[in-house]
Formats: sequence, structure tokens, C-alpha cells
Amino acid sequence: MRFGAKGFEKLEQDSYEWIFPTSSDMESQRLLAKLNSVADVNDYVAFSERIAGFPDELHAVEEINGFIEDIHARLAEVLSNLDIASAKSAQKTHLLVLEDHHRAAWTSLPKPVMDDTREIIRGRFVQNPEVYNYLNIKGLGYVFPETFESKKDNFKGNVHQPTVGFYETSEFPWNYNVLGLADKRVLEPILKHTQIMQRLGGRVEKIVAAAQLKQIYFEGKLIPVDDLKKQGVIPSENFDGKPFEPVQIFRLQRVPYRINDLYKADKIHKLAMLRESFEALNRENRVKGDARQYSLNDMESVKSYIKDSVYWIGRNLGLMQGAAYTYGYFNSGNITLGLGELVDIDSMKPLKVDPDNKEVTVYVKNSPDSYKYKCPPVMGKDIRDGIYSIRRFLIAINSCIPVVDAAFKQETAECFLQGYQEGRKRSNALDNGAYKDIEADNVLEMVADLAHKMIIEDRNVRPVVV
Repeated sequence: MRFGAKGFEKLEQDSYEWIFPTSSDMESQRLLAKLNSVADVNDYVAFSERIAGFPDELHAVEEINGFIEDIHARLAEVLSNLDIASAKSAQKTHLLVLEDHHRAAWTSLPKPVMDDTREIIRGRFVQNPEVYNYLNIKGLGYVFPETFESKKDNFKGNVHQPTVGFYETSEFPWNYNVLGLADKRVLEPILKHTQIMQRLGGRVEKIVAAAQLKQIYFEGKLIPVDDLKKQGVIPSENFDGKPFEPVQIFRLQRVPYRINDLYKADKIHKLAMLRESFEALNRENRVKGDARQYSLNDMESVKSYIKDSVYWIGRNLGLMQGAAYTYGYFNSGNITLGLGELVDIDSMKPLKVDPDNKEVTVYVKNSPDSYKYKCPPVMGKDIRDGIYSIRRFLIAINSCIPVVDAAFKQETAECFLQGYQEGRKRSNALDNGAYKDIEADNVLEMVADLAHKMIIEDRNVRPVVV
């Protein structure tokens, strides 16, 4: 795998081993087969209307035949022809990265990929056709865009140079944060939880493949993983004695930019992110036969995009909580500009309620005000974080396209609440009394009240501590 024009070597086949999908995972095999259109990078064209995908294009690739090795080889061919560069660079490149994306980079696909898998769930066929526009690769190494040096957690990275390092942290259950790399133990939960959310009808990324790394770039050289462990560059094992096994995870996404990216960007790059996101969503809508087309030149269209996004943030939250799951990171760093699309949901887990801790108090920043709700803190955290993400989303868009006034905030809050309620009805474990320690109406009261206070009244509520 080459990293821009800096002369990094190609990542040869013996540098990694495919560990997902397996020969029994036919769904991912079918989806990977559709990625072969990316293999010829000479045909790569930046987003434009003339390459917009329609159903006949999407189904032009034949159903997969042969062995899983053929699929892996096909994806390996794609990877060997991709470069990393800055998303802020004027040069047309293939694999892009932004400042806060320390372990992942992406490329837009010349054609959108449709996941039209049919599944039997509870004795009936369910079809959730999803359209993806980007291939995103997680676990590339410590990657940075041009002219940027990461100062995250006091680590500095060199421009355009994948570099790894680790330090102890309590943020992750295995007590190590390896910058730029993903551990193999992330793969199983992220696969499981994205599949759960997709089957519920949520907007989430799609995991299509994973490879365990045998060699990693460190200070410009490809070094065996075992040697880096001996040198102390990466840990040989986790706190529980299990080995640290670096992997690359390949996922399809509708849009790669997160709300946090939009919030932190300057006006020029905010508009660029929104324009590219609109083009991706317009392609998705055309493929699905949806007449909606978003445009930065139409204020009503921008408002529609905001309301559709906020609806899906609410719906994803409602689907998750209605199915009795919590996330812990339902924030602007994990919600894309692809209408509330969720990514990196490996930390999602089944809801567990402490019978002695069923209330949560939230506090307003720079104010003595506080609000108490009869809602488990683990659920209250996701509720507050999801609404806070909407607040940041509105601030970011309004700073470059002034469309948010008092009346529109009211509409936005209503869209969020509608999405939440409809999502919770779709996955109704919470509402059908499966959790007797939780009053579903009390949870809904917190959702509605915080939406009013944080979106309409613009109250800045502190994070919920769990």
C-alpha cells in the first residue's frame, strides 16, 4: 500500500492475512464482489454528477463465483493502487484523511455500492437496501494530512508518515490506546453491532473485510509486528494477557465526514464537506428512487437536509434504546454527515440497569441550573450526547449558511423527537415491558425535555458521567 508521493513501499501480500470474511459469510462475499469497479484507479474520477450511479449500473457486477481467495485478491488489488493524501489538498488523490482521523482514511467509489441483502428475521423476509459511496480503511497506522502534526495526547506525528506508538489509558477496556492501529478484538463487536443496527433499519456503516497485519510502517519502514513488539513500539499483550493483534478493517460508508469535522472546519472547508456530502446523498437518493436532491444554493433544501439528518440521529438513538442497547459514544465524532449515519459502534452493549441508580441529573454549563430525570444514567448519557451533537451540527451549518432561526430550531427538535419515537417503536423491547426497572415514558420525557432545552433554548448541558 503506497502512502502518497513520499516513496513508501507497497504493502506486499505477505504483510497481512485476511481474517474476514470467511467462506461461510456469503453476504459480505457478495458485497465485496461489487467493489471490483474500484480496482482500476486510472478510471477514478472525483465526485461528479456524470458518474452518478443508477440501479442498472449497480447490478452490472455478476453475483460472486468461486472461492473467497478470489475476493481477497480482488480487494488486495484495490488496496495496492490507493494513495493517502490530505482531504484539504487541491491535488486529486485517492485515499484521504482528515486531522482528527488518526487511524483511518478513505476513498470515494466511482460507482455507489448497494447492499440489497435479503435476510429471514423472525420467520419473514426483511430487505434493507443501503447505498454506500466510500471505502474507509481503519488501522492504517498513525496517519496525518499535509501540513498537520498531531498533538493528540502529546504524541506528535510526522506529516504523511504512518507511525505507531502506544500508552496506557483507562478509556478502553483493554487499557491500551495504540495510536493508528486497531486491535483484532474490536472486529467481533463492531461486526455484531453494525449488523444489529442494520437489521433494525438503522443508518450505519457496513463492515466488509478485515486483515491481520504481519508488518507495519514505523518511521518510514515496513517492520514485522513481532519486531515492533520486542522494541516496545506496540504492546505484545493486553492487560488480560491476551495478545495485541493489529488489524485493518474495511468498511463502506455513505459519507466519511463526521459532525465533529464539520464543526471544527473553517468556512471554506465546511462548504466543501457539505457539497461533497450532498452529492453523495443525492446519488443515494437517485439509486433508491427518492426524488429529494440537496443543494447548497437552495436554503429550503439545506433546511430539508438538516431536518432529515436530525430525524435519523433521533431514529438511530430510538432504535438502539428501544432494542435495549447503550453506546457510550453517541457523539459528534461518530455521526457522519450522511444523514445521521453511525460509525465505530463496537462499544455498543446490552442495557444493564442498576436498580439503585435509576435517576440522572444533568447540569448546565456556566449556570447553577440542573435537571433531574427518572432515567438510567447509561441511557441519559447517550440522550444528552446525541442532542449535543445536533446542537453542534446546527452551529456548524449556521456559521456558513445562516438558515437556523428560532422557528427552525422548533422544527428541528420536533424532527429529532419524531425520529426517536418511530425508532423506539420499531425495536420495542423497552416499550413492551421487557425491562421492568425502567419506565419507558420517563425516558421519553428526558428525550423531549432535553431536546427542548438544548435545541430550542440553546442550553449547553454538561456530559453525563456514568
